Amino acid sequence: MDKIFSNYKKILVAMTIATLLALTFVPLVPALSSSGEVKMSEVVDAEVAGEKQAETVKQLGERSTQHNDDFANMAANEINVAVSESSGEKKGERQVTSLDISKDITSVSSPGVNVSLNKTTEESQILMMVGSSYDLSFTITVEAQLSNTYSIAGHIYVTNTGEWPANVTAVSDTIWYKAGGPTWFPAGDNNITTTVPSTIPTGGPHVYSYSGTFTLPVPLSSVTSMSNLIEITISNHPDGTHKFHYREDFNKPAAGSDGIVNLHDVETLVPASGLGYTINSVTINGSPAALSGPWTLNLDDAPFTVVVDKTITATQAGDYVLNNKALIGELVSEVDVDIKVIELTEPLGSIYGYKWNDLDGDGEHDEGEPPIGGVTI
Repeated sequence: MDKIFSNYKKILVAMTIATLLALTFVPLVPALSSSGEVKMSEVVDAEVAGEKQAETVKQLGERSTQHNDDFANMAANEINVAVSESSGEKKGERQVTSLDISKDITSVSSPGVNVSLNKTTEESQILMMVGSSYDLSFTITVEAQLSNTYSIAGHIYVTNTGEWPANVTAVSDTIWYKAGGPTWFPAGDNNITTTVPSTIPTGGPHVYSYSGTFTLPVPLSSVTSMSNLIEITISNHPDGTHKFHYREDFNKPAAGSDGIVNLHDVETLVPASGLGYTINSVTINGSPAALSGPWTLNLDDAPFTVVVDKTITATQAGDYVLNNKALIGELVSEVDVDIKVIELTEPLGSIYGYKWNDLDGDGEHDEGEPPIGGVTI
């Protein structure tokens, strides 16, 4: 570059001197008289004029050299500025030109029903004798709450097409929907987070992720279109603060559960022989139900209280475990009852007594105080 500027200055100096010589040069040859003689006075005058002319040319040359030095330096400065601007080196903060953004959606799920299931009994240990029976009651409680929260997850792809990293000041990721018309409306309770960093390097695409939940303020059946909008705001754009955005359309999720479930009641005896049971009654929220399940429940009518009354019969001595399970789909609640059955090795004792009308209230059976018949002691 220095060599180019040096040659450029030499050309300017030569061109300027040539121009000045053409403008200032005067003939220095004295005129001849009519007789062809040269006058001495004119020779002297010509010599003086030549000296003045030479001095003038020297001075003009020096001025031209200085002028062209200044001009060349100014041109060099202009060229340096142009080169700097073309390479992106601007005064102040380095700037990013653009971000190219795209997304994908890996999953969208509809709200479901949150169900709680619990099975209990009042007695967890029972002592029985061979040949005896025992009445035992089990209670199953079912509670349900319909959720209105949808979930979504996927990836964000960002390519920084500028020459410097992007300074990210804000990231917004939201769900939008249409309900029959052309207008996009924001979903409710947008709670989506991303892994987009505060600085996005040059190049790409850089892969980030997002996930979260949202709600719909209208029934899913009235939704005609859905989309996921991401907005990334950076501070070092040529325009200053700038927002880049991308919208990804997606199909609305399928409707969630209709709230109809089947309740199963399952008993298992260990060991399997020596102890048996029968089901006497089943009630659901106080109303009689079939003795054997499964029982169909509409969770819109929850909560439910299911009571199962059973009679246990012992036919053989031993230690037993009665395992009781309540099931709704993969949801399980269970309770164990430990039962010990023993043999009768001694005769049974007896209880007897006498009931009378204690006329004088002294707690003693006195003569004349009549007995009371038909009373079980």
